[in-house]
Amino acid sequence: MGITVNLYATLRQAAGVKSVQIDVRQAGLALPDILEELVQHFPALRTHLFDSAGKFHEHIHLFVNRQDLARLPGGMQSVLRSGDVLDMFPPLSGGSLL
Repeated sequence: MGITVNLYATLRQAAGVKSVQIDVRQAGLALPDILEELVQHFPALRTHLFDSAGKFHEHIHLFVNRQDLARLPGGMQSVLRSGDVLDMFPPLSGGSLL
């Protein structure tokens, strides 16, 4: 068992998969390591997740076990463990006023 990463909208399109399992060490993996592993397996995600300087795009919404990353004490340095679920949403726009 590992960490389940669910991708939505354009992230799903870029990777070509809805979800992925990331193997973890017993101590867990910090979120930056998980993101780097994702782009190693799905290089098309790099431009969606990181700017040209390698900084994570803050407009990507991350939820760990259904909790907004912004509410977690560790923030981007949070450590995820086997059984955790990471949901990744790009910014959403569009729709109609009608």
